[in-house]
Amino acid sequence: MVESYGEHGYDVKPGAWKLPAVVTPDVIAEAGEHLAWTEGVLLADAATEAMRSWLLALGNASASSRTLTPDDVEMKVGVMLTLMDDYPAGVFTKATLKRAARRFRFFPGFEELAPFLDDEARDLRVKRDRLLAITKAQPTAPKAAPKEEAIAPATDEQKAAVREMLAKAGVPLADPAPVVTGSAAAGEVKRVPGSDRDREEPTDTREAVRRVMAETQNRRRIPNPWQRAASSNASTEGNANG
Repeated sequence: MVESYGEHGYDVKPGAWKLPAVVTPDVIAEAGEHLAWTEGVLLADAATEAMRSWLLALGNASASSRTLTPDDVEMKVGVMLTLMDDYPAGVFTKATLKRAARRFRFFPGFEELAPFLDDEARDLRVKRDRLLAITKAQPTAPKAAPKEEAIAPATDEQKAAVREMLAKAGVPLADPAPVVTGSAAAGEVKRVPGSDRDREEPTDTREAVRRVMAETQNRRRIPNPWQRAASSNASTEGNANG
């Protein structure tokens, strides 16, 4: 069952009301069920016995029940019933009884009780009108999830700019990797053009890794920040001692 749609629900809440952002056929169908219940049961004329039981329970829940005799309560309830023949059944429920018991410390007279009953009846009519608006609304399709933008591959110019930046920072660059072809699986070798020297590149990956490590073993390595700091301090101390 649909109890509420948050701030867009049909229940009476503070603030301006509007239709739900998304009205699906299921929402419309369930709102129709609640509309039928509200109009056929809650807004139907209240039975006299139901109103009498509600008033007696309110009298017993109030502090004045200690001072009023049962005959006094019955007489007071009888008089009030003659003035309450135009209220709907939904006004006299367990939930409304709790709200009334919290509001009235002593058993109220009709002048005090009438504004409370009027507010409860008004809320029922507002709920009916909201349910009716939902049942008459046009179904709306849910919003589609936004598509993720594909990341374009780096261009040759962008790759060249990165290489230039790394070269200026002193980061050693490896030679371009060979293009693997279908003959690599047969253990053939491929000559790699475009580097400082053409060389035969073994297609076996492990052998290629070992050879690259051997060739780059004696290349200058960029020291870590703490190593730079230690070298700078040692140089300063040497100059001071000199």
